[in-house]
Amino acid sequence: MKAFKRPFSDIKTLLIGCVLMFLGTIGSLLGVQGLNIVLYVIFTSLVLGYVYDCGVLSLKKNYSLPKWKEGGFLWIKGIKVLVLSVIWSVPVTVIYMLFLNSSISSSSDINLLLLQIPGYGKLIVAILFILTIYLVPAAVLNFIKTKKFKEGLNFKHILEKVYSIKYASAWFFSIFVFFSLYLTTFLAVIILGIIPLLGIYISQIAYFLFPSTIFISYVVGITAIGTRWNKL
Repeated sequence: MKAFKRPFSDIKTLLIGCVLMFLGTIGSLLGVQGLNIVLYVIFTSLVLGYVYDCGVLSLKKNYSLPKWKEGGFLWIKGIKVLVLSVIWSVPVTVIYMLFLNSSISSSSDINLLLLQIPGYGKLIVAILFILTIYLVPAAVLNFIKTKKFKEGLNFKHILEKVYSIKYASAWFFSIFVFFSLYLTTFLAVIILGIIPLLGIYISQIAYFLFPSTIFISYVVGITAIGTRWNKL
């Protein structure tokens, strides 16, 4: 409950994170080629840097929300977290591309190519993807605790920790919070969207709400898992 309540303990701080997360997705909403990647890296890195600071406090069982300060340092921390996440995502990305390349035909439609990937291929990619998002928080926390980037790639040490019930329960709680918030937001948008005249404006607000659920889930997750990390 402390992990869940944490993002809402300071509404101003929460709103700043939600806005930054939204700005990271605005490039894709505008449909501008290349801009989406630039904006994603800039603003998501700031958010991840903030999550880093949340993780530092979580390891000390401090559940207050850190202030948004020292943007440059936040960005550097966030870039490291982002790079670390990308490195851990390499195996699933490589496997995915191999299956995708094996299904290439004369069609240039990516959706048609994806449909041509065999069922077992999709299953393998799905399993690797779930495994990746299970391991990444452990890698990030190992990096945060030691303040050494290389420790975020200490596969042996990290794998020893993630087989703990304490880690698994905190991770499942984080995933549960994410899907609960996402589903609640989705249903709320659908219901409110039915309202005459207001529906179109509600759908626009949804573009802000969904990135907000991601930011909240980040803070809840790093808090829940970080609190358990010292006991693993």
